[in-house]
Amino acid sequence: MLSRLALYNTATRQVAASTPVSSSAIPSSHSSARDQKYTIAVDGQLPSISGPVALTDDGGRRKWTVYIKPGQNFPLKPQVYADICSKAETSGKGAGFVDVAEAETRGPLPGDADFATWGAESPIDSSLPICERSLTYVLEAADAGFGTSLLQLWIAYGLAQKEGRAFFIDDSNWAYGKYTTYFSAPPPLPCRRPSTHHILPCPRQARHLLVSSATALWSFSSSTPHTSLLPSRPSLEPHLYTLARTGYTALFHLQPSDASYASTRLSTLRSTLHPTPSSAPGLLVGLHIRRGDRHPLEYQYAHSYIPLDSYLSSARSLIQETYNGTAHPSLLAQQTASKLVIASDDPDLRSAGELQAAGAQNAQTLILLASKAALDAAARAAGKEKTWVDSTVGWEGGFYRDIFFSLGGGAQGGMQLREYVARAYLLDLAVVGGADRVVCAVSAAGCRVLGVMMGWDRVRGGEWRNVDGEGGWDALV
Repeated sequence: MLSRLALYNTATRQVAASTPVSSSAIPSSHSSARDQKYTIAVDGQLPSISGPVALTDDGGRRKWTVYIKPGQNFPLKPQVYADICSKAETSGKGAGFVDVAEAETRGPLPGDADFATWGAESPIDSSLPICERSLTYVLEAADAGFGTSLLQLWIAYGLAQKEGRAFFIDDSNWAYGKYTTYFSAPPPLPCRRPSTHHILPCPRQARHLLVSSATALWSFSSSTPHTSLLPSRPSLEPHLYTLARTGYTALFHLQPSDASYASTRLSTLRSTLHPTPSSAPGLLVGLHIRRGDRHPLEYQYAHSYIPLDSYLSSARSLIQETYNGTAHPSLLAQQTASKLVIASDDPDLRSAGELQAAGAQNAQTLILLASKAALDAAARAAGKEKTWVDSTVGWEGGFYRDIFFSLGGGAQGGMQLREYVARAYLLDLAVVGGADRVVCAVSAAGCRVLGVMMGWDRVRGGEWRNVDGEGGWDALV
């Protein structure tokens, strides 16, 4: 429930936190005696940039920590965090990690330098205790893929819950704007955020951990240095799936108006599935068809797209399997009454002959992406000129990262267009995720998100069907 979360909402930043764990419940990461001192192993000086620092203790044993250079904005650039973790794989190998707070108390790290703060736009109640352990998920400016961000956000939340960490979301640089534009904000939590220079991208045992798209592989993959999140590959996906499902359950609560629309839309679609008013309904089958700059994993389609007939054939198979090819009149009527709904980033698919012949409907009609030709035609019909974008932006062929970023987030109307794109995507997911069966290509993040929304038993039971190769659900495609 969202009552276990807290989201701090300001003009430029939101921070969400889950229930903290008391200090008595947190195992100490200190392997040295309380009076142990640490010194810098190389040159005796701190590096000129943020990164790992090799230390030695009084006994000559190798240790390491991470130094965040003072005077930098938080969060740091994604590449800086990635470089820190990359270097840590080498410099930290075989050495014991010393957390920042301990390195400040017993070592060379400055504890009173001019480190980045949360800023005046993010006031902190200093009467609250600092969260004992935390995980901050950073939504980046370069994150054009909303589905990938959702998956990583949910997995990060699940990891925070698993490890007893407070959970924060930083959206100060997010390409899609404010987190609470799309999702309901949970109530505040009785603990406050740590100092920004205590928040590290690695290692996993850091008291205050940062995860972003730039560091997700270190946080989520089995090759994570020093501490592995994942078990062996055969059980990798159920493990990650469980974390993602935990995050989805807690965080996927659309803003009330969009949530209400999605619920009403599902009810409307389901009302058409009854052959007769008193009969059992047919199936609602959702088709998620990603095009644009996301090409399939399957080799023969790697430079094109999965044919529409593959989606339709899988949908027909799902319906037939459910009713087992029965000739019983009532079941045959249910099979016939089953309906297809489509969610796609390619607006031209709505007029595709194959889908029209199959009677496929749009999953939602509140916000629809349109091609440039359709937008120009609509403008001419209305006798209006464009006023707040330089040129009409169409989505011929689907979603492309470069087109998305051409919608300047700081320009007048630019962020509003990005918000519409995101809301359309989320509404599609909410409706298709509520269908009885789903057909999609696992190469698309939206397909994997839908698998999480449906639940593991339904995925394993075949109600979620991948048309892109022979593989099943996979978090790390």
